[in-house]
Amino acid sequence: MERAILIGIDAYETELNDNVKILKSLLNDYDDGRRKSYFCTAVNLFELEDLGKIMEQLSTTVDINAPLKEKAAAAVHLFELMAEEREISLKLQK
Repeated sequence: MERAILIGIDAYETELNDNVKILKSLLNDYDDGRRKSYFCTAVNLFELEDLGKIMEQLSTTVDINAPLKEKAAAAVHLFELMAEEREISLKLQK
């Protein structure tokens, strides 16, 4: 709610739609069957700019024909590096 008030409802809606596109891309191209919760958490915690950087790095460094397990590991590695920089924990708190 704070973010919607801060940037305006239209900009917030656009931001959410961009987050959904990124999440769908991650789930379609980098989910090895064990990363759905991880990617959902990451997309919700990172700023859109950071997500864009990670997606750009993935598209330039990961071979599209690589095994899904390798692509998932590469994606998690990039998210972990960014999380460390931003001091964000991507661990689920149960």
